Amino acid sequence: MPATVRTVDSSSQAAPSRRAASPRGAVALARNSVVAVGDEFAPSEDERASPERARKPRNNGAAELHRIVRVNEQIKDVVRPAFRISIMALNAILLARRAGDAARGFGVLSGELRRFAGELSQNMEALRQLTATSVIAVTALVKDGRYLAIIDRVGQPDGAIGEQVEQVRLRQQRANERRLGELKQMRSALAQLVGDLRPLVQLGIVLARLARVEAAYGGAFAQSLTQVSAEFSRTIEQIEAALVGLTKATEGARG
Repeated sequence: MPATVRTVDSSSQAAPSRRAASPRGAVALARNSVVAVGDEFAPSEDERASPERARKPRNNGAAELHRIVRVNEQIKDVVRPAFRISIMALNAILLARRAGDAARGFGVLSGELRRFAGELSQNMEALRQLTATSVIAVTALVKDGRYLAIIDRVGQPDGAIGEQVEQVRLRQQRANERRLGELKQMRSALAQLVGDLRPLVQLGIVLARLARVEAAYGGAFAQSLTQVSAEFSRTIEQIEAALVGLTKATEGARG
């Protein structure tokens, strides 16, 4: 009876788990997998002995997962102050109503700041969804890399077995190339979303400054309104600093 080779196609095994279906679960999966993925890409004994094999390109899944985890941490650093602004803006609107006509401009600006916080939170949710999808793509790439490494170590047997091994190799390489293209598109989209946040945050800074000007005309409530506007400015400065970190975390994502 002729020998057969059991072929393994990672494309049929790359379906995400239930845990990875949500952004939080996906990034938790990335955090727990970073160290293990690093072992996937350690040089084998054959590669240490053969410089030619060691020079073959590898999917650096560990580095990509590290990057995704950093991006997710920076997203949290934006979401938290954005939520505070939303609450502060609501309180400021109520305070402006108590102050009457003198604080009408301050009330309008507080409403705009609340809308700003809502739009910023929506953008952060889009980023979370994208990082979750990226985790799934990187996990599939890690599987591709593992299967290709196994096939490389098998070598090229003679006869029908060798032909079957080559078919598996080609199928895995095509799946690997397809997923690399998908991951590149996701990284580009991530960088684009982060870039689009800059003018939004600049708008928030301008609104906070205008609110501080309007607070001076608040009559008996001027001091309270000034304190609120100063808190607006400090919180948006935190968002601006977090955006710098988020931009650094996605540097090179367009490439």
